Amino acid sequence: MHANGHGVEKNLPTAAYWYGKAAEKGEAAAQVALGLMYLAGQGVARDTGKAAEWFGKAADQGNARAQYNLALLALAGDGTVRDERAAETLLRQAARQKLVPATLRLARMYETGEALVPNFIEAAKWYRAAAEAGDADAQFCLGRLYARGDGVPQELGEAAKWFQKAAEQGFAAAQVNIAAFHLQGTGVAHDTARAAGWYGRAAEQGITPPSFASVVCTSRERVSRASRRPGWRGCAGQSRRAIPRPRLRWACSTRGEKMSTRTLPVPRP
Repeated sequence: MHANGHGVEKNLPTAAYWYGKAAEKGEAAAQVALGLMYLAGQGVARDTGKAAEWFGKAADQGNARAQYNLALLALAGDGTVRDERAAETLLRQAARQKLVPATLRLARMYETGEALVPNFIEAAKWYRAAAEAGDADAQFCLGRLYARGDGVPQELGEAAKWFQKAAEQGFAAAQVNIAAFHLQGTGVAHDTARAAGWYGRAAEQGITPPSFASVVCTSRERVSRASRRPGWRGCAGQSRRAIPRPRLRWACSTRGEKMSTRTLPVPRP
């Protein structure tokens, strides 16, 4: 009550005191709440070491939120020793309890190589779990895997489906992608009106829609394995005996990342 001002005047130090009393008795929810207060420096002096300590106590009781927050501290090496293996284990435990932020973060670990062994198949598995729970970030990332053929077969129809779902939730990069797919008729019906509509919605969020010339490239590209990184932009090289073929440029950055693009071959009709 003191933390939220429900029925009493909001008083964070008093809330921290009572959370502390309950936490010392072993109540996992109070341990998580106290850990979050130490993490944010609300009602108590900021102390990530104490935050990790209380998250650890609640995590040992199987609390998914505690497991997730402790994993984030372990990844950052903040308040505890940096330990990717421990973070992966904690995120997996929380993801199995269907905590969506943990599921998404676990998938990202596997995709980006933060996990001890990068694994696109595992990344796709956990992105799908979060995407099916309605998370727009996960829907975008799953669409990105289908567009690239990483961890799943390259299926542009599936990529379009997941970009569409994320776009409908206001995810700007997904709006750019579904617009580009409609513009080329890739994975969806060719529809310039819908493409313009989605580009317009992305522009309202500050994402400048690319010109048609930037969406289509007419030279075949050799894509090296290094160019499959999420942040890859543009051509990795061109064949001297290139056969002209349309190419689709689409956004491959999630929220919070610098916008980047990559190109894909558009299947011949």
